[in-house]
Amino acid sequence: MGRAGHIPYRTCLVCRSRRPKASLLRLAVDDRGEVVPDPRQDRPGRGAYVCSACLGRLTFDRRVQRAFRGRAVRFSRTLEGWMEDRDGTPADGGFREEKPPCVRR
Repeated sequence: MGRAGHIPYRTCLVCRSRRPKASLLRLAVDDRGEVVPDPRQDRPGRGAYVCSACLGRLTFDRRVQRAFRGRAVRFSRTLEGWMEDRDGTPADGGFREEKPPCVRR
């Protein structure tokens, strides 16, 4: 179990901001190699996190592959549906102001 008063933080795959784990959506890889949403955060194995504001901007790229150590093959239809439903506003009422995404050259 965790320490009393300890709040675990995770980093969003898209905007790279650090947020409390409970405020992020966990992604996991299923048996077929598809990246699936894990809202209850109970799937076994490695997970990656994305904030709700960035869910619509998530792309299957090198960051996703690296987060799952090369086991990810594609996004599941369920996750793609969640990504299409996002209108850019967080479902939980909003977070602090977002940092702009990092642009690498």
